Amino acid sequence: MVAVFFRNKRNYDCLLDSPSINVFNISDRWAGSRYNVDQQCSFQIGKQTTVCPFAFAKKNICRELWCKNGQRCKNLNIPALDGSTCAQDKVCVRGQCVLESEKDNYTELDAPIHGQWSSWSQVSSSCSRSCGGGLQHRLRECNNPA
Repeated sequence: MVAVFFRNKRNYDCLLDSPSINVFNISDRWAGSRYNVDQQCSFQIGKQTTVCPFAFAKKNICRELWCKNGQRCKNLNIPALDGSTCAQDKVCVRGQCVLESEKDNYTELDAPIHGQWSSWSQVSSSCSRSCGGGLQHRLRECNNPA
């Protein structure tokens, strides 16, 4: 499909242009506190877009963000950003609507655990061929925290 697109090229130099609006930065752990759900919808679909009115009452925006563009609501099949308000005194954290006062309890689970490789396991299968070029399986895991 991409090859056909470029083979039939007319003037697609616009694809090389830098974005004309500010870049949407979601690197912050709690980016949803910086960008409310209406802004998240507008970043995904375009200006004049808001979160669907029924989204807070009937849907879990922490799992599925529903946005309204004109008269239609559309499921974006993405969650609202972590830190987004999902109910009174609650925010989204990893697909769940949790008390804002407890959100920091969830950050530790995201912290990397530096580890080392385990020793190789014993050979777990016989050779797949009787002579030359066969396979045998061994396993090791990154499961030894430093």
